[in-house]
Amino acid sequence: MVMIDFYVASVAIFVVMLAIIVVKDRKNFTRESKVILLRKTQKGKKLLVSITERCPRFWKWLGTIGVVVSLVASVYGVVMLLNLMVKSFFVKKAVGGLALLLPTPTATPIIAPGLLAVPFWYWIISIGLLVLVHEGLHGIMAVREKVPVKSMGWGLLAVLPLAFVEPDEKVLQRKKPLPQLRVFAAGSFANFILAGIVLILAINLSSGLMVPHGVDYLGNTVNYSAYKHNMTGVIIGVNSYDIKTDQDLSDAMEAIGPGKEVWVLTTNGTDNRFFILNTTDPPNVTYHPDFTDTVTMWMEHVIPGTVDFSEWAGEKIYEFGGGQKIVSWGSIKDQINKWEYINATYPGLRKRSESKLSSLNAELAKRNDPGYLGIAYVSQNYEIRDEFKPYKSQINFAGGLMFFLIIINFGVGIANMLPIKPLDGGRVWEIIFRKFFGKKLAKRLTNALGWATLLLIIMGFILPFVF
Repeated sequence: MVMIDFYVASVAIFVVMLAIIVVKDRKNFTRESKVILLRKTQKGKKLLVSITERCPRFWKWLGTIGVVVSLVASVYGVVMLLNLMVKSFFVKKAVGGLALLLPTPTATPIIAPGLLAVPFWYWIISIGLLVLVHEGLHGIMAVREKVPVKSMGWGLLAVLPLAFVEPDEKVLQRKKPLPQLRVFAAGSFANFILAGIVLILAINLSSGLMVPHGVDYLGNTVNYSAYKHNMTGVIIGVNSYDIKTDQDLSDAMEAIGPGKEVWVLTTNGTDNRFFILNTTDPPNVTYHPDFTDTVTMWMEHVIPGTVDFSEWAGEKIYEFGGGQKIVSWGSIKDQINKWEYINATYPGLRKRSESKLSSLNAELAKRNDPGYLGIAYVSQNYEIRDEFKPYKSQINFAGGLMFFLIIINFGVGIANMLPIKPLDGGRVWEIIFRKFFGKKLAKRLTNALGWATLLLIIMGFILPFVF
């Protein structure tokens, strides 16, 4: 008897129904670039005008904020690519590279070198909402800046949904730089807004629906005890210590120390298992600055406290995303390694680094050396509260959808603002260069920046698998 995979079947039904819709309405579709089908319409233009005319001043200020945010995102995207290149060359350990984000007809994600395949329904809903808000805000800003919208509509790239708003490019190019920037930056800004809204919603919902339930990890480090004993599952106990949070595990390992035999209790959701492991001294991790760290350290010369502020801001962003700061021997040791690097590399910061190292070493002396099991990339694990477990499948689906909505909108928003034409980021930077350097030089600068960024992207896919 052949078992039916209902998830795959639902995807197949969706594709068939989409094909029927396109075939029945084929007279209204046009083909673009051989692989794209577009259905242009004049419907919806009145809605854009109505939305814009209700609060014109609000849309103006929102558009201006969008320009600033999108420019920051553009710079951040390039810095991320530079960070990846630096780490690929200099960090002697596995470094994650760039990955294509594609749909899969399976219900679980598929992770492979250079690829993250997202379950189809997560993908199709996420992309549908992404293009809706992206093109919608493009259209609102175009109307706000008195740029005629020639047409709008939807389309398909294979089975992937597309939406578009087609402003009059000739009229747009005659506008002043800031109105043009508002139009081009609007799409990515809309994606950032959607990602932010979903993130806030996810944080608030998870606090009510979920409770901490142990510590998860991505893998075991070779030649350490957890690897030798093939430990699996979520850690929920170590000796007599109940482990619910990352901090619980950190405190337990500091209390136990290295050179001890420990009983580790793990769970896979249905079954619990005991592993008898031996703790060791934690490995000596060498600090390697990335591009952002290097820039921050140079700024420390000009603005004392830049490094501390950067770390504080990173912690706050992490906490806003639902993470919890862990104070441990390891976190203090990481700070010591960083300031020792600064002390040895930047003579101008020697006095500052020696003061910082003195306080950090005093803090480290108050803590016990922790035992090390050999688990890598530790993260907090959560489970659904008992009263909501009858709705587990629906909650899990909603949680997965929100996760991919956040990363897809955030990732596509940044990628779209990279300084590469014909992406919005490339057009934004050309407008800025034209303002200061003239049309000819602006074109050359944009092309040079675009090719350099494209090279970084190619290296981001290749270098992690070469070094």
